[in-house]
Amino acid sequence: MYATNKMMITFTNHAAANCAKKIASRTIQEMNRDFWFRDAAEGMIARMLVSDTSLVLSDDAPLLADEMLDAAELIVKTLAAELPQESFTFDIDGADTYAEGWLEGCFTNGTLELTNTYYPEGYCEYVSCPECGEFIVRLDEYDPSKTYVCPHCGEEVDLSENFECCKPDIKRETVKIR
Repeated sequence: MYATNKMMITFTNHAAANCAKKIASRTIQEMNRDFWFRDAAEGMIARMLVSDTSLVLSDDAPLLADEMLDAAELIVKTLAAELPQESFTFDIDGADTYAEGWLEGCFTNGTLELTNTYYPEGYCEYVSCPECGEFIVRLDEYDPSKTYVCPHCGEEVDLSENFECCKPDIKRETVKIR
């Protein structure tokens, strides 16, 4: 099992980023979750650093994609609640052997905007033929009412199951902090 993660939370000044590192570290320590990798929370804390006005992961944190997204969402919500006078943007990615996702958004004027995109079967652009695996239609162009014929094996195929397995789970949320 492998996992790779990236995090960048960018503030308007260095002091806010330093304060955010302390808050994020505390938030991770207080998470009541069993992570897949041993010492994952400690590993994430050890890899966080402040670079200019950003809080970043200096290296991959040992968290699975869903774990990273959960931790990231909790971190940005806590930062918004504890630093309501600051503004920041964030771009956080997590991937592992089986899944991939990212959390992106911004906090400004007391409003936190989040978009959480999760691919449970890993990032996918196409729905493929269940018979031969040939790519048939782009994921974002899939129409469940349409009949599809595989250009490779010539079979008329039902792509609904493959689509359900690979479609992303996208959640958008707006949170008023003040």
